[in-house]
Amino acid sequence: MTDSATEAGTRRTEILETAASLIASSGLRTSLQEIADAAGILPGSLYHHFESKEAILVELIRRYQADLARIGESAQAKLDEPDSRPPAEQITELGSAIANCAVRHRAALQMSFYEGPSADPELMKLTQQRPTAIQEAMLQTLRAARWSGYIKADIDLPTLADRICQTML
Repeated sequence: MTDSATEAGTRRTEILETAASLIASSGLRTSLQEIADAAGILPGSLYHHFESKEAILVELIRRYQADLARIGESAQAKLDEPDSRPPAEQITELGSAIANCAVRHRAALQMSFYEGPSADPELMKLTQQRPTAIQEAMLQTLRAARWSGYIKADIDLPTLADRICQTML
């Protein structure tokens, strides 16, 4: 990567972080002007990095979903390894990872609960996606807890997994 490409990538990341912070604190009504001002650039300069506010929102949601997927995949990989820790500790570890991800991606999380109209079909599709990787990881973690005798047989594990994940988010 050239220095100018690295610089552009870094600047793009700075803009995303600024936008995420503003949206997390001020909501989805945050304007491109506000994002540009907070990033210390002219509004027109934003268009060198993003074609629209929706493009910024799409990128924030994609990063959030990728982070959730990594957490889910990592948790599932850990289930394939012997773990002597108590089931409660394993469930708590995954729940904490999900909650920490939600805090890191507050703006994207806020958008994922937003159901208002959008002219951008990609944004609408992304906001409606379920975090399947973390839900599957939680379900498998709960199943392991059931096999160890920690969770009663009459508990509906898919519903419990969904509720735990939603609570952590």
